[in-house]
Amino acid sequence: MDILISVIIICIFFIGAFVVITIHSRQMKARRALPLRHLYLQQHPSTGCSRCASTEQREFGLDDNQDPKRIIACAACGKELFQFVRDDALA
Repeated sequence: MDILISVIIICIFFIGAFVVITIHSRQMKARRALPLRHLYLQQHPSTGCSRCASTEQREFGLDDNQDPKRIIACAACGKELFQFVRDDALA
């Protein structure tokens, strides 16, 4: 009986880890597929969010805070809008 409980706990752990990794992988794939800034601005000429029209934005790195590839998201609703590469990263 003790072995069965241990096996069930291990299975739950691995299934949970698989679900977390799958969700994270989908989010990263969606972020990498975001349009570049100039393409986004061609499609949406206003500087506001395409979902809620808020003009407040937040910026973060694709992989971490120091990443030169940046993601811009709406500060109000959280929708990720576009990506760009920092100019200082190209030099």
